[in-house]
Amino acid sequence: MTTASDLRAINGDIYNPSTNPGGMDGPGGMEANFPRALALVAQGLDDMATYLSQANFVAAQASIATVYQLCQALVAQITTGSTSALAFPAVDKLLLSATDIVATIVYDTRLDDRLPDGGRWNEPGRCAHLSWHAETLGTSTRGIKRDFPLVALLVLRATSLVIYDALDLDPTTGGPRMWMTCPAPTSSSRNILGISNTGSRVFTTAAALNGRLYVGGTDWLCEVNFATDRALFRTSSDVFSGWIPGTIAQRAAGLGVSSPMAGAAIAGIPVNFVRPRVQPGAPLDQAGLPIPTIAVATDGGFSVIHPTGLVANITGGAYAGVAFFGAGRLCAFLAGSDQRFEVGPLPYSTMDRAVWRQGYYNNGAGTKLLAHIGGTATAVALGALGTTTGLSLLVEDEANPANGLIAHVATSFATGWLPGDIRLAALCDATTGSITGSGDLIVNGRFDADLSGWVASGNAAWVGGVAQFGGAAYGGIEQALTTVVGQTYLVPVTVGGGPVTVSVGTVAGATDVYPATNLPVGAQAIQFTATRTTTYLKFYKGSTTPAGTVDEVSCRLAVADRSYKGKGMAIYGTPQRNPVATGAEVVLWSGWASDAYLEQPYNSDLDVGTGDFWIALWTTATTGSLIERGTSGLPTGLVRLAASGGSYQFTVVDSATASGGVTSATPTLLVAQRVGGVLELWVNDTRVGSATGPAINTNLAGAVTRIGCAIGGTSPASGGIAMVRWGAGALSPAQIRRVYRDEARLMRSDAKCLLAGSNTVTALDRDPLTDRLLVCTGAGSNIFRDLNRAAYHSTSTITSSTSNSHKGGSLRGGVLLIGTAAQAAALIDALPGKEAILTAGPRPVGGGFVARGVTTDVTPLDLAPRVLVGERETVLVEARIIGRVYGAADTERLSYVRRATYCRDAGGNVALQGSVQTIGTDTEVTSTADATLAIDTASQTVSARVTGVASKRIRWDATFTITRLSEETSYAA
Repeated sequence: MTTASDLRAINGDIYNPSTNPGGMDGPGGMEANFPRALALVAQGLDDMATYLSQANFVAAQASIATVYQLCQALVAQITTGSTSALAFPAVDKLLLSATDIVATIVYDTRLDDRLPDGGRWNEPGRCAHLSWHAETLGTSTRGIKRDFPLVALLVLRATSLVIYDALDLDPTTGGPRMWMTCPAPTSSSRNILGISNTGSRVFTTAAALNGRLYVGGTDWLCEVNFATDRALFRTSSDVFSGWIPGTIAQRAAGLGVSSPMAGAAIAGIPVNFVRPRVQPGAPLDQAGLPIPTIAVATDGGFSVIHPTGLVANITGGAYAGVAFFGAGRLCAFLAGSDQRFEVGPLPYSTMDRAVWRQGYYNNGAGTKLLAHIGGTATAVALGALGTTTGLSLLVEDEANPANGLIAHVATSFATGWLPGDIRLAALCDATTGSITGSGDLIVNGRFDADLSGWVASGNAAWVGGVAQFGGAAYGGIEQALTTVVGQTYLVPVTVGGGPVTVSVGTVAGATDVYPATNLPVGAQAIQFTATRTTTYLKFYKGSTTPAGTVDEVSCRLAVADRSYKGKGMAIYGTPQRNPVATGAEVVLWSGWASDAYLEQPYNSDLDVGTGDFWIALWTTATTGSLIERGTSGLPTGLVRLAASGGSYQFTVVDSATASGGVTSATPTLLVAQRVGGVLELWVNDTRVGSATGPAINTNLAGAVTRIGCAIGGTSPASGGIAMVRWGAGALSPAQIRRVYRDEARLMRSDAKCLLAGSNTVTALDRDPLTDRLLVCTGAGSNIFRDLNRAAYHSTSTITSSTSNSHKGGSLRGGVLLIGTAAQAAALIDALPGKEAILTAGPRPVGGGFVARGVTTDVTPLDLAPRVLVGERETVLVEARIIGRVYGAADTERLSYVRRATYCRDAGGNVALQGSVQTIGTDTEVTSTADATLAIDTASQTVSARVTGVASKRIRWDATFTITRLSEETSYAA
């Protein structure tokens, strides 16, 4: 036991081994006494823990205060350079070995809301009246600390849960110590988490927030509230208030559930995924914490459980995951089907998913907002979509999600940001070295005299210089090509008569390289990546009229188009590929010449008429043509982006040229676009030139797109080019600045942007502390900050793990918890002791919140989220509502101020007292536009209800100020 005299013996005077052995100053002082001082401090901290664990908390205050005061006095004497000894060491430790780990969660209670008095729900002694706090310590199910950990590590296994304290390191092992376990009971009755010993019920998912632990399983969703010592149990048919007798201290016993209580059930079972979020205006629970809103994905649909107990079920599909995209928007993905990531508003009533959804992020059928990277959907988090073929990062445009930013990341390529209606994304691959274009691999692709070189089947025949098949009966043609494994090839073709089907396989008739796809009439192109040295290309059609024809078929080595259009660019000559900087993963293509360039045959996707379009690329070239589109009759291109005379030029022939900037051999972002007839040129994040000219139609049959030199072979670019993108529509200034900010970081030495390990994403987690994204894969885990990969973790960096098959993970601040196929392991950054103790501030109370939404016609819309009104409550609601027409010009200029008083009696519905008042004067151009406050008695809420204008997309924001008087409840905002 450390005594006061022990600590007081350490002093700041001159050290003398005889007269002042406790001195810190002078020769030998630090060296002799500093380790002893730290040992005494450590012993003092252990003494504090002993007091907290074994003595009455209140009675121990005086002793603890004495130790604390002495420690503070000692810390003040420590000199510069010695504070590293007061740090928590870095941790790389195995928590447990198991093959049945379902989920791992880092629950940082510093991110929880504060209590009304400003304190934390789990600060020392606050939960002393609860069953789990009074448990006997040091048992197989309970650690040596009473209070809930500041940072808890939750490891969910198939039938048990183990909670570790991330900041309580075992003095022997150096790893986080177990705080509590929740084992399966010995009986067949369910325990407090819903598990029995029958083996028929297993856990599937978990999450934690505001003292609440949410655990999903094969037939239930359980909510355990550590702050109130209560539990709630939901199934697809019933809601239960808890267990009998049902305290957390009895978690190892099979207790069974109480009788069902009135309340809505969840959409289905099993529960596949759960995520909580505290919404604005959430009511407080008995402990004084805002009650989270819960999103639950199940095989019967997904559910949103509101703090009032209202459950809104979205039915009609089996959902594998769901995430909150802001306060008023959700993204959920289906198991199977079209691999859709569906998005829609926060629901307040049950409905079919066809009614709820506002669009898809997908590559299949349906209205696309933006297309994800492809493959089977596997995971979703705020701003991220994971699949079996990689990761898509997402920045939504709230007013028009179809014009947001998306970026695709895989182990071999990273696209950078692809804004809105993307039509081409080339030079995004990470392979380095020279590459020589191939000749045409197709034999007799022009069909000048016959079908020689092709294997014909069915009614395929040569007719007047084309291959014809289908119509009255099935027919097709197929050719075996000699290919290089891993290389991409471009196949342009001209389709006539009627649509034909194309497929590519590793054996005759197979579709494993490129799936069977219908090509419409006209000039078309596909790209494929070879997986064998012989690849089979086939065109065919069934017995549907008219018959189809193909002509002008060729196949050349190509650079892949990483947009969802998938139409690459053929390689001519021998371009060079080098990292943009030492150790960087972005690759610059260079070595351009009149016979060394990239070219894409006519692509109707780049025809936008007189509408808006944009081009973006990175370059180090100071002279020459960077990219242009045109025909041989227009040797400088109809659309051209070039460097000449010390500046950059963006030209639409016979229209105008926007020039500006200073050319540089340093990687430079160029964004050229036509917006409302005005040409704009941006260099990095600055608009350097604009020009207005005639509205030139950019549709040009037969036009090719060339990178590296002019259409006529002149003006080769003098430097490197990377990440070329072309799309319809226009970028906003904010989007251009975001593209530059994030991509500029990838142009530096050692900058990483690829997925490491594997393309198969298994789990995603967004850290609210740092906005970093954890991407777990089948071969390790990546941490991204925007487009930059900040870290990659495998057995080489997490030495306590033996498996790189990462099934799940969680990231909060400097704490990473990984669940593999063999174990759960923790990786914790070293940090000073004071940083471990400091906590976040309280959530602002009473400040109101903002609800949002978008209208495209005159259909009234309730903005989300809404104002909850509790029983025995009177609420004064004031809303300042504005609307803006999407785009460069606001043609409506909408603003409204509304105020109303609402009350709700015990057992009754929300009612309006008097009328909704108009404050001041409304502003609007179209008189039919409107805004008001509206009641929804089904959800007992008040919303801002807006009415838009026909054929106009209007973004609405409503800022609520709320004043409440309540007998029973209080609210966070």
